[in-house]
Amino acid sequence: MKALPDWISLVLRFTGITNAVWGVTFALFTGTMLRWAEMPVPEVLFPWKVTGYVSVVFGIAYILAAANPMRHIMIVGTGFVIKFIGTTMIIGYLLGDAITIQLLLFFTVRDGLWTIVFAVMLYHIFKAWQAPSPPKTRGDQSDGLLDGFSTQKGDSLDELSFSRPLFLVFLRHFGCTFCREAIGVLREKRESIEGEGMQIIFVHMGDPGQADRYFEKYRFQGATHVSDPDCILYQRFQLKRGSFNQLFGLKSWVRGFQAGVLKGYGLGKLVGDGFRMPGVFVLYRGKIVKAYRHTHAADQPDYQDLASCELV
Repeated sequence: MKALPDWISLVLRFTGITNAVWGVTFALFTGTMLRWAEMPVPEVLFPWKVTGYVSVVFGIAYILAAANPMRHIMIVGTGFVIKFIGTTMIIGYLLGDAITIQLLLFFTVRDGLWTIVFAVMLYHIFKAWQAPSPPKTRGDQSDGLLDGFSTQKGDSLDELSFSRPLFLVFLRHFGCTFCREAIGVLREKRESIEGEGMQIIFVHMGDPGQADRYFEKYRFQGATHVSDPDCILYQRFQLKRGSFNQLFGLKSWVRGFQAGVLKGYGLGKLVGDGFRMPGVFVLYRGKIVKAYRHTHAADQPDYQDLASCELV
């Protein structure tokens, strides 16, 4: 992965400290700060104090995220959303002429300017995620496409490809809606694909035990799978990290709603490289016979067409 600029960690620590200090100050002197902002002071201050407590929690989260912004991208992303909401509040108050000069200055400094900073940090983190990873090898076998990889049952992928054609399905991270949908669709088409003489094998970024539970949850009984947490096989099959549009474009939102909400596949915890693109390959005798590399995370391959290809 590409190295991040050093200033990102420094900025996260700074905003973490300022959020924590402001939160503690507001929680301790709620009435004083409300009067400074020329706002009515209610008899029960606890609901307002919660705002300060939440700010302290986010401050601590930013400080922790500063140690590894890449790993804690969700914290940075959540921070951006919070700052963006604060910015929209400023605009709403201005349009409604319902904000004091003190609050306008406060929200502009606390949210408006920081929205831009968080957006820039997210951009750099995303670009670093998207940067090509250095080639990796496993053991002394790095020349062959399948060398060094076995299923959870201990069967060599390369040897299996000489016994029958393999229908190799590279999944995105297990929390992905489209990953779950793909398993559901393949479960429905399993009989027809295996009827073509193919053996369906999933490649994923989780550990074997986790994968067993995952496939059982989505009723793909007895699934054969390969664990590739370092994305070595993904790289060998030229499955790169997606661009912003490929992962978060309009198509992802529309299809994500269809698959995640209407079809009930939902979302889950990210396991593995959340930016890695999926793909489907038919292999025979160690060679790729047919390939489908997703151009968009929300793509739906024609699995039946891939399985019915001619073996050369």
